[in-house]
Amino acid sequence: QLKQFEQQLQDNVKQSRENEKLTQEKDDLIKQNEKRLLEFEKLLKEKENQLKQSEQQLQDSMKRVRESESLAKDQENRLGLMESKLLESNNLLQQNEQHLPDQTPSENEECYKSLFENGQTVMLLIDPDSKFIVDANRVACAYYGWNREELTQKKMSEISTLSGDELNAQMTLDPTQRRNYFVSKHRRADGSIRNVEVFSGPLQRNGKNLLYTMIYDITERNRMEDALQNTVKLQSLGILAGGIVHDFNNLFTLVQGYLDMAILGIKSDHIAQKWLKSAQQSLDKTRELTSRLSAFSRGGQPKLKIQQVEHILRDTVKSALKSSPINPLMEIQKGLWPAEIDDIQIRQCFKNLAENARDAMPGGGTIKVRAENIDLKETDTLPLADGPYLRIVFEDNGSGISREHIDKIFDPYFSTKGSGQDMGMGLAVCNAVLKKHGGCITVESREAGGASFSLYLPAKPDGTPGADTKEKVFISSRRRILIMDDSPDIRTLVQLYADQLDFDATTVAGGQEAIQEYQKAEDAGNPYCAVMLAFSVRQGLDGKTALMRIKNTAPDIKAIVISEYDDPVMKNYADYGFQSALRKPFRFEDVKKVLEETLT
Repeated sequence: QLKQFEQQLQDNVKQSRENEKLTQEKDDLIKQNEKRLLEFEKLLKEKENQLKQSEQQLQDSMKRVRESESLAKDQENRLGLMESKLLESNNLLQQNEQHLPDQTPSENEECYKSLFENGQTVMLLIDPDSKFIVDANRVACAYYGWNREELTQKKMSEISTLSGDELNAQMTLDPTQRRNYFVSKHRRADGSIRNVEVFSGPLQRNGKNLLYTMIYDITERNRMEDALQNTVKLQSLGILAGGIVHDFNNLFTLVQGYLDMAILGIKSDHIAQKWLKSAQQSLDKTRELTSRLSAFSRGGQPKLKIQQVEHILRDTVKSALKSSPINPLMEIQKGLWPAEIDDIQIRQCFKNLAENARDAMPGGGTIKVRAENIDLKETDTLPLADGPYLRIVFEDNGSGISREHIDKIFDPYFSTKGSGQDMGMGLAVCNAVLKKHGGCITVESREAGGASFSLYLPAKPDGTPGADTKEKVFISSRRRILIMDDSPDIRTLVQLYADQLDFDATTVAGGQEAIQEYQKAEDAGNPYCAVMLAFSVRQGLDGKTALMRIKNTAPDIKAIVISEYDDPVMKNYADYGFQSALRKPFRFEDVKKVLEETLT
């Protein structure tokens, strides 16, 4: 009995030592994961600093562009247009001047009326001393919205938005010049402000020196020029954003992946679980930055799916205004049409507009959010095709938007907030996202205070939101999958994920290797149940070409494409022969979900 007891004691000591060894190995693994996490956090901070520097440089560049716009707006084209209009003005005035001395007073009056009344241009006669309008032709009356009697009782200061000194300077003709030209803004009877070019010259009538003025509306031309410049800005930003998003997505994928593995590798009650999950939550918030930049990238195309917008709108507004003194008032039409949208991008849009309204009312207030079905016709002035749309309006009662800022609020990095508060990307992101969805966004600012943003999204009145009702059965049982990516870190991470999901994974770096490995497994009678292929690689065959060749011998192979969110393949992956898509940055749950969807 004593010998048996001694043997048991020895066995217990041996088991205790083995347990201590296992505990030590687990502690070492935790330390390795923590060390690796610190290294990745350091890399992440370096990337964030680089991004901030790039954003600051781009912001400075945008600021310089805005400052120089007023001095360099297509000077050559504008000079050509000015020259032609000046020539037209000169011809008309010279005809008038040449005929007046040789004609009787009645003939002079008849000639004047013919030139003045029958002209197809806005024409005014102005007294340069009193600044009163002496006469206006029929085109001027129709343009301004006042009849001739009302116009001839007004001073130019009631129409022009120029200050008194500026108006006096423009209406005083240089003795060395026979004509004058300037750009101004004129107010009409309906309260609208229009951009105009003004050509004026001296004219004697009834023994009094007057100014003969011809006016051309250039509001639409200025709008088109601004739109073109804004497009050029967005294209420049897209080039920068595309590179940043690519680098960040790869880095985020690795950091998130090793965080997942660290969480899975320790007990659920371990104190490090709390720290690791907090780090993961912080990383999720940082991902929003790449989502915003992705809207400007050269790809950035939405992944469209027919969905009900109402619940997305309600959830996003509620989340954005949580813990704020703002009271949201939702007015959503019953039977709101579905729309074909990218859930992530549209949520970002709604979030930006809700936060914009919140910032406009720091002391609290009410934001009205309305959503309704509308049918646009040819008579509508919006730059959209005819058809059914959703109109979603965000209306606040804040301080409103000043007239000099309202044309710039959709420019990237334009902001009226103090330095360090906002990068001016929110409304620019909304503008870019709506355009890529075939819609648009407009803004109105009320004199009494407050602003109203209207979103127009193409609707699908007959569309049915997709729903997967099939019963799913997912069994891995050490099934084999083939992984191809040119990043060794991504390959290692996906292989770790696959092992956790009980898959037997093989990794290769390029398309040619993937084809050879797949054929080798087929020949050995141990084929792969699925392949995960990077759509693009730096060198060699890409995933698209590799899949085409694999399908020549295995047409029924299940394939998953790995790519960036803004890559066009992510929207139309089925057109390239893939069953599912895994977008970077991805996490353990994303890989699990895409394998389940593909293999059920």
